[in-house]
Amino acid sequence: MEPNETPEITSPTAEAEAAPSRAYEELLRHVIQGGVEPAFAEQAALGVLCSLERRLFGLAPSHLEARLPFRMKALLAWCTEHRAKLPQAFGKDTFIKMVSAHLGVPQFEAERLSRAVLAAVKAQISPEDADDVAAQLPPDLAELWRAPH
Repeated sequence: MEPNETPEITSPTAEAEAAPSRAYEELLRHVIQGGVEPAFAEQAALGVLCSLERRLFGLAPSHLEARLPFRMKALLAWCTEHRAKLPQAFGKDTFIKMVSAHLGVPQFEAERLSRAVLAAVKAQISPEDADDVAAQLPPDLAELWRAPH
């Protein structure tokens, strides 16, 4: 540092305010690393998570949502696909069809996007939380949840 140069001071408040943004960016970075186009990463994450929440019962949706970055939680609150509907029991095929309809993409693309988003979410939560989600899913959908991207 030069003699007349003042050190940059970062307040704890500024760091705390930046943390949610970093977590959100980290989630999207994982989605993009999973092969999703950057311009479509947020929309893909919302479509997959909205559909997943439609499958989870009891405290599981709020438990999973609590682990998501604040900005993603705020966006999910506006997802009309799951807000007005009760949880439903369905498997992988129906899940993929829901994601496909939600995002307006073919089913093979919906599965690819689902794998990328689910892997990104799992990277942001604890193994115990990931197991809690898997326990709510039928075997074929749990396999999709557990699959590495």
